[in-house]
Amino acid sequence: MKELLKIENICKTYPNGVKANKNISFKLNVNEIIGLVGPNGAGKTTLIRQILKLLKPTSGNIIINDKVKKISYVPQMPVFFPSLTVEESIKIPLKFEGLNSKDINNKTENILQETGLTSIRKQYNYTLSGGQKKLIMIALAFSQDPDIVILDEPTSMVDIINKERIWNLIKKYKKNKGILLSSHDMNEIKILADKVIIITNGEIIYNGKIEEINRKVKTPVELNISVVNPKKLEKIIKDKNIIHMSKGNNYSLFFSELSEALSIIEKIKEYNDIQYLNIEYPSFEKGVYELVKNME
Repeated sequence: MKELLKIENICKTYPNGVKANKNISFKLNVNEIIGLVGPNGAGKTTLIRQILKLLKPTSGNIIINDKVKKISYVPQMPVFFPSLTVEESIKIPLKFEGLNSKDINNKTENILQETGLTSIRKQYNYTLSGGQKKLIMIALAFSQDPDIVILDEPTSMVDIINKERIWNLIKKYKKNKGILLSSHDMNEIKILADKVIIITNGEIIYNGKIEEINRKVKTPVELNISVVNPKKLEKIIKDKNIIHMSKGNNYSLFFSELSEALSIIEKIKEYNDIQYLNIEYPSFEKGVYELVKNME
């Protein structure tokens, strides 16, 4: 069962004429995390609601493998009954799974330990932080042993400690599952996702490996350098026709390839007058930004 979910040319047009999705197609495989990225209003939430059958596509197909028995969904805003305790919030959903008391107690203890919330098990939900609530919901989602897990902004408004715990849970329970992770946190996507899908204006503008994004948009390598004698550097810039910006003895040089920047560094080193040198490599976030900006 490699392919868990297949989306074929999904389109969604609302009654007011707004086209939320336009020919969306991709596959989600077992043992795979797909990062779903895009600006607000890009169509990510509409896509998720269609996969969950909360919204019917205007056209296209959503094909879920016959062997998929369960899909878990964790929304962006955690939903809790404020008058329940942490322990009760874990046990009640497990009861609906048809588990016996022993299994419910064992799973509850595991979830409390994994989330680091054992010490507040008797605390009421209205006293919890957003991060603590999300931890519980994500742990519960995985505890039900789903085939597919959909996470919508799992660490938004979450402190750094709980964010790390959430990431560890996702990495731990990835095996034998397919995970669709919608997030605005590019660092989160880079750490967790096997590949990324970028959506803007309802369309997929990129579907592939993270490391290929900067190659696609040719995000420049930036060389920041300060020299004693600018005239020597100016001559190299002119001879090589290098795109640059300067202020006094400080220069920013831009290259399409790292090898070009390194060759210039070797040339400049011959003059022995470098005061400061730094190379800024293209970031994943910058690559995504350039892709989205180019589609506006």
